[in-house]
Amino acid sequence: MEAPANQSETSTGSSLPKSVTTGRPTYNGRVHGVVVACYRPSDKKWLMIRRSEHVPAPLMICFPGGAREEGEALDIAALREMKEEVGADVTLLEQVWYYELDDKPLTLYGFLAKLDDDFSTLTHDPAEVKEILWLTTEEALAHPDAIGNSRFFLKELTASLPKHGL
Repeated sequence: MEAPANQSETSTGSSLPKSVTTGRPTYNGRVHGVVVACYRPSDKKWLMIRRSEHVPAPLMICFPGGAREEGEALDIAALREMKEEVGADVTLLEQVWYYELDDKPLTLYGFLAKLDDDFSTLTHDPAEVKEILWLTTEEALAHPDAIGNSRFFLKELTASLPKHGL
């Protein structure tokens, strides 16, 4: 599903309504989040995280990401979340995924990215991330702790790899 053009733009800077449950800014009544995937071609593995015990969906496995802040562009949110959660600087290659959860007012935007640093220099924020994992597509799809929408994202990601020479 493609994101409508106006949903990828930054806020005009006006104060946005806040979600009653999360306190995050809402856009069209929904919290907007970003998810970022980095692929390591040498062993065909994806950078994923196990969430900490202190965040929603505790101890589940997913791609790094988080909520867009008020007035923040989606690409800037993706860069910020990667730095906060795994200490990584990345280059965004493409927005490959858009997903609206049916059971909660949350819209997710998924990006394929390339790590700017060495794969061994990653560090995680223990408040948000319990551990950094490297999983093949098959391992991620089969993992019992994987968040369900990660499976949808992986299918789009895998299809986009060839056009980026990965």
